[in-house]
Amino acid sequence: MKKATFAFGFLVVLLAASLAAAGGWTDTGAWKGITTANMTTATITTANITTLNAPRYISVQVDAFDTAATTGNVKVAVLVPDDLAGYTLADAEARVYTAGVTGALDMSLVKRTTAGAEATAYTLEVTSGVTDASTGQGSLSNRTVAAGDLILVNVTAIHSGTASSGLWVVMRFDP
Repeated sequence: MKKATFAFGFLVVLLAASLAAAGGWTDTGAWKGITTANMTTATITTANITTLNAPRYISVQVDAFDTAATTGNVKVAVLVPDDLAGYTLADAEARVYTAGVTGALDMSLVKRTTAGAEATAYTLEVTSGVTDASTGQGSLSNRTVAAGDLILVNVTAIHSGTASSGLWVVMRFDP
């Protein structure tokens, strides 16, 4: 706490010294700093804040590392927070802990709106540990999310020989 107090005190002294140099009162009691009479016009350039935002990521575990994959709808549902409203699901990747044998694990990411409408936003295929390929993206409107939407993780097919185990999905949302 002493370091914070010292740092704050130093900042106050530094600020006061800089203000005294730039402005302050004359010996006769008149203000010698910036006034409306000597203020110049400044141009302020603004930028669309969404162009400055970085992508946001959500990672979710669907199956534990030692749990064999099974098919099913809504294996996991992810709630879209207010901060991601208007963002677009731009990319998704999946990984399994132990790769399956013969075939692939297929999954879809489905956007469910607060009104209850569902649309496929993304589909993925995993054959050997990590996502081999995105097998398709939904339309832009299907991938653009609003606060309160759910992203549902559905596993539509599993390896036909030995099922993979453990499943994680990471989703990238762009402004």
